[in-house]
Amino acid sequence: MHAPNHSPWWNRDRVQALVLDIAGSELRRLRPAAPWPPEDPQSLPDSLDSLERLSLSSALAEYFQMHQVGLEDALLTARRLDDWVDVILASLERHAATIGFRTSGSTGEPRCQIHRLDRLACEVEFWANSLGPVQAIAGVVPRHHIYGFLFTILLPWRLELSYLDARGLLAGSLTKQLPAESLIVGYPDYWRLIALSQGPLPERAQGLTSTAPAAPDLWPALVPRHLSRLIEIYGSSETAGIGWRTSGDEPFRLLPLWGRVEQGLEPRMQDAPGAPLKLPDHLRWESADRFRVEGRRDAAVQVGGINVYPRAVADVLEAHPEVARAAVRLMRPEEGHRLKAFIVPADSDADPRALTKTLTDYVDRHLETAARPRAFTFGPELPRGALGKAEDWALKEFTSFQSSVFPF
Repeated sequence: MHAPNHSPWWNRDRVQALVLDIAGSELRRLRPAAPWPPEDPQSLPDSLDSLERLSLSSALAEYFQMHQVGLEDALLTARRLDDWVDVILASLERHAATIGFRTSGSTGEPRCQIHRLDRLACEVEFWANSLGPVQAIAGVVPRHHIYGFLFTILLPWRLELSYLDARGLLAGSLTKQLPAESLIVGYPDYWRLIALSQGPLPERAQGLTSTAPAAPDLWPALVPRHLSRLIEIYGSSETAGIGWRTSGDEPFRLLPLWGRVEQGLEPRMQDAPGAPLKLPDHLRWESADRFRVEGRRDAAVQVGGINVYPRAVADVLEAHPEVARAAVRLMRPEEGHRLKAFIVPADSDADPRALTKTLTDYVDRHLETAARPRAFTFGPELPRGALGKAEDWALKEFTSFQSSVFPF
């Protein structure tokens, strides 16, 4: 069993790594074509215009819960990256009990989900005592997402181990820089690439995967040729980890931090506030602590005061023979107040304008008014982020392919 680490989880290097990942995420949203990382990260604050500075300062203040101590305005005067880090470190010295993760918005508008650090530390404690020997940790995930924060910030802190940011490294380079018994934090698409590579990973390496479902055939492709074992973690920004498994054929095991109740799950920490957690997916329980995930509970969104279900609308679109895949979302406020749809055509050579007309007529016949998408975007695959999670799309980026946004 590993001895607990009683020092604070934060230091200058970890805070700077988080700030850079938060900045990269926010700037890609504001300026999709902006190069990243910048040539001189220290000059980043001074290179922003006033709106970008305000947006990024707000994101940092939200993440580190700086409103709790009133230091968030000091971020606006930063001229160098070190200035941001200094302000955040000063804030953490006064309040480090909570942290805020922005959800991906895979089923609705992104929002900030507040987590208690003692609750996250309990999950990390479980992993520290369950993974077996770990000599180093590397990862290819953003460190500011909850998955990255748990396993590339908190776990290295808890185990007092070095961490290697392996984004951009091929498997061969990774092997040269890591010892045996390393832990590698990845996601399904990354592990699929590793399975296709020729070079081995460090001896007795373990892999973690999360953020999107892992196909059952990923395990035989990786274990034991590349990894001693691959652990899939099931959870979300709202919940942190819920369950885990070491094979695509087996059910997930409930983490001991959770207890099953009739309405869903409840935390086992005695002082954890709030009602039982409603799970983000439909689960089929095989025993008191074993379950399988059987599909997303897509929340309703409101259009003109009427509840509509984007997944149900996508199912109707996918029933059309000219549609291979569909994703449906509520428009962003600046885009309108209706639903929009992203379509992967069954025929890659389909004419977008003709297909827009066809699908507009189709939804008008098959859906109630509020549930009809009023903008169609086309592409070869559904929008997903770097970790394989469903992602929003901006209509302005696809003006040549979108339909008119009709009034209600």
